[in-house]
Amino acid sequence: MEKEQQIKLLCEGMGWVDLGKQKNPYMMSFIPDESSTIRMNIYFTTMTVTVQKRNRFCETYRNVGMEELENILKENINDE
Repeated sequence: MEKEQQIKLLCEGMGWVDLGKQKNPYMMSFIPDESSTIRMNIYFTTMTVTVQKRNRFCETYRNVGMEELENILKENINDE
């Protein structure tokens, strides 16, 4: 299975909503729900993950594996 598909299935399975095609073809973006103030960008070629929260700095994680991505998703889905 392609990495992009694995990421999409993991994120959506944990309740994150895919924001669809992005300008950067190597990035996928997700939010926890429609009224969320959190956005997660996943650059799947480098496995760099950024978490953007309203009124906070952007958190960046580099060389993220699937297990670490799952933990990042869990930590941030209800952290508004």
